Order: sequence, then C-alpha cells, then structure tokens
Amino acid sequence: MTAPTPYTIHDNVAFGFLSLIDVDPGASEFMLDLSGASKRVRVARGTVMASVAPQAEPMLFVTPQAEAKVLGTELDFGIQASGTRLSVHSGKVNFVRSSDKASVDVNAGFT
Repeated sequence: MTAPTPYTIHDNVAFGFLSLIDVDPGASEFMLDLSGASKRVRVARGTVMASVAPQAEPMLFVTPQAEAKVLGTELDFGIQASGTRLSVHSGKVNFVRSSDKASVDVNAGFT
C-alpha cells in the first residue's frame, strides 16, 4: 500500500476516467489516497469541487466534521472550523456527520 499523496494548494487532480478534483488556494491539509478500492480525499479547510466518474466503490471525501460517500456526481464542499457545507450538482451523495454518524442522502440540486 502506498502513502497518501500530498498536493500543493490549488491543484487540479485528474484520475480515473473523467474524474477531476479542484482545490482552492485557501484549502489546508489536502490529501488524496488512491491506494485502496475506495479513493479517499481529506481536506481540513477551504473549498473543494469535484466531478467524479461512476465508481465501483464509493469515493470518500473526509473533513473534520463529516464524510461524503460518492459513487459518481458533481459536488463542492466548503470546509471551515465550524462545519462542512456540501452542494450536490448531479447524482447523489451519502453525507455522514462525524460526531454521531448520523447520515442523509443529498440529491442533486440540494445543499
């Protein structure tokens, strides 16, 4: 297994078939782990936009407050110390609060 790859701030990361992650210049602690069946993106603060091609296993977006399980969608996150804001532009995302593991499915067009 390989270690997660650190990327510089404001990277466009392309991987797989038609998947793209755009990380804004204000993001901190951004890590991308492609080593397992489920790809994992971690970010502590900032904005992340992603267009994720359909996946066999959910792609995980992890912030200090929540985790989003993505099979294929377009979405963006706003991460601050006080919380994580998710907007789903297409597809559906399962959003899980870290503190108590409560979850909700967020459909396209909702925040």
